[in-house]
Amino acid sequence: MPEFRIGDVVEIVNEGTPSEICRATVTRFMSDEEQGMAAEVEDYVTRWVEVELDGVCGEGDKQLLTMGTDSRYRLNGCRVLLRKT
Repeated sequence: MPEFRIGDVVEIVNEGTPSEICRATVTRFMSDEEQGMAAEVEDYVTRWVEVELDGVCGEGDKQLLTMGTDSRYRLNGCRVLLRKT
């Protein structure tokens, strides 16, 4: 699994529709506390990643990706693959 850093440009591929690819820039990593979550959330989410979408996916829109304890990323509840570009 690639390690992402702030400023990395990534491709977000929805597992359900792999032909739809969005580009985004990693803007920050967030803690459970910053998300207003209790410690119990660690049973489900291991990482919070804020990204800013580029281009047709929503210029400048910020989205929050979560990585679950199954090591899969999700965006709006849908499984996605993240690739560094």
